[in-house]
Amino acid sequence: MSDGDDGSGGSGNLSNSTFRRYTKLPDYTEAREAFCRFLKNFSSGRAPNGDPIKPYFDTLVDVANRQVSVVDIKLSDLLSFEGDHALVRNIQTNTLRYRDLMAEAIDIQLDHIRATMRLSYVEDVIDVLMNQRLHQQEQAMEQNQDADAENAPPPFPPQLMRRFDVNFIPDTQADPKGSLKAVRDVTANDIGHLVSLTVMVTRVTDVKPLVTVATYTCDVCGFEIYQEIKSRSFLPLTECVSAQCKENKTSGKLFLQTRASKFSKFQTAKVQEIPSQVPVGHIPRSMNVYIRGELTRQVLPGNIVTLSGVFLPLRYTGYRALTAGLTTDTYLEVMQIQQHKKSFTDMTITAQTEAAIDEAMADENIYTKLAQSLAPEIYGHLDVKKALLLQLVGGVTRNTKDGLNIRGDINVCLMVRLYFAAAPSTTLPITLSA
Repeated sequence: MSDGDDGSGGSGNLSNSTFRRYTKLPDYTEAREAFCRFLKNFSSGRAPNGDPIKPYFDTLVDVANRQVSVVDIKLSDLLSFEGDHALVRNIQTNTLRYRDLMAEAIDIQLDHIRATMRLSYVEDVIDVLMNQRLHQQEQAMEQNQDADAENAPPPFPPQLMRRFDVNFIPDTQADPKGSLKAVRDVTANDIGHLVSLTVMVTRVTDVKPLVTVATYTCDVCGFEIYQEIKSRSFLPLTECVSAQCKENKTSGKLFLQTRASKFSKFQTAKVQEIPSQVPVGHIPRSMNVYIRGELTRQVLPGNIVTLSGVFLPLRYTGYRALTAGLTTDTYLEVMQIQQHKKSFTDMTITAQTEAAIDEAMADENIYTKLAQSLAPEIYGHLDVKKALLLQLVGGVTRNTKDGLNIRGDINVCLMVRLYFAAAPSTTLPITLSA
């Protein structure tokens, strides 16, 4: 019997092994259990006392103590621990679904940590509110034990209780050419996939609050209803669905409670291809980028960065959805930002660097040497280079006693005198200001 024959006599039918290979679906329960094992047992080495170093478990302890709010999962660590290439491949092709599974695994581990370890955090107002909501949810479930599914209260969103964000970090250092893409190389086949791009930031908006869980209160029964928001636009709920309102047939109205809802920091940016990725004669392509949580305020216009995130479509709503038809915009949901150039505050000064700085300070001609190092391919123009050097270095920012902040940026007024070869005795002064 050939490979294409399943024994039923039809040569066009697939064999059982081929059928299983093409119809095998990922087991999300098994993936969640694998995530739990990884978070609890992954070790990156041993401490001097011989104890294993568990970076992810220690991070979860910090999350439980309210010291850390971001859990970065490196796919290279997950692959080395589980050795399951299929699991990592599924994460790369269905990132948002597996991010929810990882968040569920973190919730399981956090419950175990809170039950077995002594934590040092101090409860705040949010904790009191959360405990009240849990108590209210338990009472609602007890009241609706014998009720049907239609009268049951809406599920309590776990996102409302979480104080952390989950990000998957791809291994772009191992294979930079194979894992990094240009903006023009990202196609419709990459929808929902984890991609990495090296781009230039052209525009960044201000950081604004974005609602992630909307909380409504009924004006009749006082019941709280929660709506998890996973997009930038949503349709607010208007009628109460609690069992009390349905029994009394009152149809209480819902009012959005801003203080009881959950918000996250949100920022949008626009990026484009770097010059080395643009073919000759083409225009650089751009892409919209969404930045959330602790990743905000990390990029500025002009920065060259490597962004890793999920490539997603932007669903239209309202009248625009009717006119757009089957077309849609796309954006990148950022999970990691790698700066190509470090700022002065992020640099680490070694002993050799300090010795070189001390040696340069002792040189009387250091000002001239630094000026000559600017654009060395251009001969002369030493005064112009000195002015540009002063502008690059800047001044000292002063903070007065009355709170006035005097910036240390230097404005340069560059005076250039041009001479005409046809009339040596005639000069034309021209002033250029910068």
